[in-house]
Amino acid sequence: MPDYPTVYATCHCHAHRFPVFLDPSTLPKSEACCHCDVCRHSAGVPFVTCIRIPHALFPLTAPDPDNTTRSNAGDGHDTALPKGITSYRSSGHAARYFCSICGCHIAMHFCNQWFLSVGCITFPSLPEPGLQEEEMRAVDGIYKISWHQYLEDTGDGGIMKLMDDGLPRYAIRTDGALFSIRTSNAPAPTHSSDAPIKTKTGDVLTARCRCGSVRASILRPSAIPSGPGVAKRGSSDGQRWLSGHCMCTDCRLTSGYPVSSWTYVGREHLKLEGEGLVYYQSSQRAKRGFCRTCGASVMWDGGGDTVDIATALFERNEGEGVSAVEREWTWLEGGVSFAGDARDRGMKANASTGA
Repeated sequence: MPDYPTVYATCHCHAHRFPVFLDPSTLPKSEACCHCDVCRHSAGVPFVTCIRIPHALFPLTAPDPDNTTRSNAGDGHDTALPKGITSYRSSGHAARYFCSICGCHIAMHFCNQWFLSVGCITFPSLPEPGLQEEEMRAVDGIYKISWHQYLEDTGDGGIMKLMDDGLPRYAIRTDGALFSIRTSNAPAPTHSSDAPIKTKTGDVLTARCRCGSVRASILRPSAIPSGPGVAKRGSSDGQRWLSGHCMCTDCRLTSGYPVSSWTYVGREHLKLEGEGLVYYQSSQRAKRGFCRTCGASVMWDGGGDTVDIATALFERNEGEGVSAVEREWTWLEGGVSFAGDARDRGMKANASTGA
């Protein structure tokens, strides 16, 4: 193991900066983008990407009320976490760890292996944030995305319907079958007048985090046509809301992942429910909401006529695909917001249209 940290794990609010020691002979690491329902609804992003690390990011010790936060991972162990870290057991095999202040997903413990969220990686030799080309070279030296997995959970490919990176796409894991994305199922429309695909969601769309502590009900623009957000973000037929993908530094460091997807909903058309929503002021103009229990990114609110809701949290009926529901409820703006902040070279090139 090197004598000095290879990288640090850093969240947006800088409450946490954990050193990570990587064996240079193992770099760059080949890793996956995971599209499973659990990852998408636990993080509030269209897919998650992590790298395996050879040591625990922090010790899980006996509780100390003055310096630690008790684990809520639900694993039956009386353990404690560094102060300001919340844990969530998203499945029988995985516990996720996120910042209690800004919501950044920092690490995951899965099947006795530690994983680091790639979006929170920072480099000792670079300023924060550094120049984009310098950061991209540094990222190139740490990991490369080599495949996509658990696309079966999306039903129809989700974001991969328009993210053509040429990498293998697996239905579940790499030891199983490849996933075939049917070209007949079109991705989200790119113009407000494009005809939507009808699903079973009706006139109210629900969005929900993994644990269910935060829920959102979304109405179509036509439900309240006089709402000021309709003219700005509603489609011409009154059926859909504008949506987009973002690679900005704030989204990356508050979610822990490279790409976030948002749907811009009129304030009058949105109802938020549940006791789990907490807010973080991520900039002078905006606050973000995430679930205090599972850490899912839920919303971005700049105080205007619309509120951005995490598209990854949209619920769907059995047999419906992620992209099909998005097509019925959203129309996609061209390109990716803040591509100039992107650090992953491949994602910057291939996520410019998204799904």
